[in-house]
Amino acid sequence: MWSRPNTARVLLALAALVSVFVGPWWATLILAIALTLRYRAWEVIGIGLLMDILFMPFPVSLSFGALPWGTIIAAVLLFGLEPLRRQLLT
Repeated sequence: MWSRPNTARVLLALAALVSVFVGPWWATLILAIALTLRYRAWEVIGIGLLMDILFMPFPVSLSFGALPWGTIIAAVLLFGLEPLRRQLLT
């Protein structure tokens, strides 16, 4: 049986995953922020990587637009919001 916080985490992660395919980029960002503020959510990096794989231009060059921004932002969210999450939850 799932507990309520675990169910909320799964639902937030699924909503973020679905928003990668059918939602705007800012919806995925808001859901990732909500997920990382409440949980140590490693799945956010996977969602960012999926966004990069789906939307990165195929002939990857060394230009600014070819950087894996989804993964970079996900890592910054995960590790940057960790102290704030720890302070809010304890």
